[in-house]
Amino acid sequence: MTLVATDSRPIRSTAARMAAPRPSLAEWLLRSPLYALTLGYRTPKSFFAVSPDSWPGSGDQGRRIMAGEYMAASVVGRVQPNADDAPWRRPGAHPLWLASLNEFGWLRDLRDSGEAGAASLAVRLIDDWTDREWRFSPVTWRRDVLAEQRIDAVVSRASGGTATVAKIVETLVAA
Repeated sequence: MTLVATDSRPIRSTAARMAAPRPSLAEWLLRSPLYALTLGYRTPKSFFAVSPDSWPGSGDQGRRIMAGEYMAASVVGRVQPNADDAPWRRPGAHPLWLASLNEFGWLRDLRDSGEAGAASLAVRLIDDWTDREWRFSPVTWRRDVLAEQRIDAVVSRASGGTATVAKIVETLVAA
């Protein structure tokens, strides 16, 4: 803005009075309600462009989970689907153990355990989480925990077949 001094007060120059440049046709279309109608609002039914998970799991940890125990942050706790004492926000549990459990990193461990029932247990544990964790909890709903959970769920999807994929898509849509 250019100011021109006069006897009493400054006056804006004509350059400052020029209108803002008009948006291009592309910008106008992207901002219009018509463009919003083209986006679609359906939830995904499957994932098609997810690369295989190259991050290794621990077969020993997977077999331990199959036996009903989960170890993280040097803490061991019982983990069984549909148990009366749900592990996902167990009172008195170490916060790092709870965060690790809710991040679903154990899906890789189950995948690499080599056990026949590992995929079935993964589906049952995901079912248990979705049935119990639909309300806010300070540990299980932390941003970093949820982000890691979604990543682990998506990249580990292939180990459980179509039932696991369907359950993972359901958890992604629910959150």
